[in-house]
Amino acid sequence: TPNTRMSYNAVEMSVKDYLSYFKKQVINNEKIGMHYFRLCFDPKKMFETGIALNFFEDSPQGIISDIPFEPERGNTADRVKLGVVRRLPQFLSNAWQMERSGSLKEKKIDRNEAMTFHLRCIFNESSIDAEWLQEYFVPAHQLNTFISFLGKELKKNNVPVYNASIRYVKQNESVGFSYARNEDMFAIVLFFNQSLLPKEIQKTRLWVQSVIDYLKEHEGTYYLSYQNFATLKQFQTCYPEWKVIAEKKKQYDPQLLFVNGFYEEYVLPKNNETVDINHSHFRSTFSNPTERKWVKDFLNHTFMELDQKKLFELIDDILTDTNASDAKVYSALQKRIGESSFSLVKKISQRLKSISALKKDL
Repeated sequence: TPNTRMSYNAVEMSVKDYLSYFKKQVINNEKIGMHYFRLCFDPKKMFETGIALNFFEDSPQGIISDIPFEPERGNTADRVKLGVVRRLPQFLSNAWQMERSGSLKEKKIDRNEAMTFHLRCIFNESSIDAEWLQEYFVPAHQLNTFISFLGKELKKNNVPVYNASIRYVKQNESVGFSYARNEDMFAIVLFFNQSLLPKEIQKTRLWVQSVIDYLKEHEGTYYLSYQNFATLKQFQTCYPEWKVIAEKKKQYDPQLLFVNGFYEEYVLPKNNETVDINHSHFRSTFSNPTERKWVKDFLNHTFMELDQKKLFELIDDILTDTNASDAKVYSALQKRIGESSFSLVKKISQRLKSISALKKDL
């Protein structure tokens, strides 16, 4: 997508009017290059109103422009404002009014600038609280009722929301965990402050589960990559394709070489196929000529940080201990990895080789 010059305008309205506005003014308007809807997070008027932000392309011609500079710790004014509302949530109403005033000012902007969000000011070094995200997806005909439900749920649980927006998501029928599998959806994104006290985290877990229960009954779903608060049943209901993905996993990675916490918590509980805990990935790889060549090619043409011949000799030596588990092999490799380093002359040669390959690619 080219970095084009854009005109920006904003329209304030009731949240109840947004869907109609989107269908009439946005979805078929080819002049709009970007669009989203910023929700009012004033606790006294939570999600009652919002601001539609429209970006119109002035010209299809791409331009070169500097990305606005952001200090290492972010803009001081933004950092101070966020620090105040973290400790004094009663100022959230004022924070919304400041954001509202800034959003309603029409201006010229380029696409790169519009897509560059200055985030350094939000980094929270505190050990008592943090900023978290949640994101939910609903079809158009469920949007208004869900926004109403979500606003009430957040107010009931005194959630200090710092930012909330609605974004349009096109249908995606690709195999995998799709948020818009059957039709176009609207995403509702929440950015909020979270106390790290165990009882407060549990409180958040419960309201998140309550929201997911609502989504289950109203054709919606939730974003998987944030906190694992959904129950196993909620996950399986919102993402029925998990079974297909589990089967693909068995097909391509039967020994579960690549796993993460999400997979272990939500997919493995129902994956009854036993994994051989004594299986050695090191022995399997280095005893297979084809896979051994893959590693060799990777070391000689991509990584180029270790002497491939020395490393293979080192691994073969470690694997002579037939009782060594993969964990022990890895530990031994950590301690002896220096034995496979290049000599100084060879290291310089490899650097030149790497630069030459990069130059050729460019």
